[in-house]
Amino acid sequence: MKDEVVGIYHGEWDTNCAGEFHDTKCIVSFETEMSNGYFNLVLKYKTSSTVNEPVNGDCKEKLIGKLEKKSVFYYNGKSYN
Repeated sequence: MKDEVVGIYHGEWDTNCAGEFHDTKCIVSFETEMSNGYFNLVLKYKTSSTVNEPVNGDCKEKLIGKLEKKSVFYYNGKSYN
């Protein structure tokens, strides 16, 4: 199975320059290792948050946060935990 990418981008903007934005991407894949006959499920998240502000007549973007996280879910015989 090939990896699947799911994402969401949202924010608020004043239609001029000022605003705050959040971008999250999640890669869904399977490990080669198995639990109870099913491949382990892997979710890798990458999130970034930015703000736009007017600076000397230009609109400047500034990174205010970044997060990367990996979660592995194992099949327990009934569901992934």
